[in-house]
Amino acid sequence: MRATIVAALLLTAASLTGCSGLEIHEAICSEGEEPTWAVTNTTGAICVRDGESPQAGFARYPRGRVPVWINPPDDYPHRTEDGEDLYNVSPNDPDYPWWDEVLAEHPELACEGASTSLTEIDLEPKGDRSPQVTVLLNGVGNRCLRFDRPQRAGTVVGWDLTVHEGSGGPVWTASGRDGKSAGRLLRVASDTCLTVSASIRLRGADEEVATYAVTQVRVPHTCDDR
Repeated sequence: MRATIVAALLLTAASLTGCSGLEIHEAICSEGEEPTWAVTNTTGAICVRDGESPQAGFARYPRGRVPVWINPPDDYPHRTEDGEDLYNVSPNDPDYPWWDEVLAEHPELACEGASTSLTEIDLEPKGDRSPQVTVLLNGVGNRCLRFDRPQRAGTVVGWDLTVHEGSGGPVWTASGRDGKSAGRLLRVASDTCLTVSASIRLRGADEEVATYAVTQVRVPHTCDDR
């Protein structure tokens, strides 16, 4: 398979304008090729020949959401007010609006099948009733996080979970008000220097509410100091 590295596929590219006012509109891939995106980061991308399968670690865009241009012509129907292709965004962007369509074509990217437990992050204050954030791995290398807690810990009345990639990188967030949602897996499309901030509020048998939390704790095995 012939693969062409796409530099700046998922970066904002300014139009190149010379003194003559000529604007260059750059296509993402060459004719007869289509872009694919990296399943574990927000910048990796390659072009593959039409009809060929992406290499390991890459996936196709959902049908109808395939980007074509970096800075499209004025008459391109999916040109945004910022002069970008509407679909020129990585499905690993936390704000990607068509993730359900990605899963329809790539069910292996969902966290529901994650079974490999990588680590646990204990929440403070620690004790025999303290909950934790469990970090699992799915089949394509995505980190999947959820809350786990002892049965006697109490009833969940609220929770928040935030994951950062490095300094200034993407952010993944989730929140809820019940135990069922706290046990759902948050998919994090990165394996690079992740930090977790988490809090969960539990009502005990005495009706008292206890809060357990951590702030900016590094996920083991994802940073250079592993």
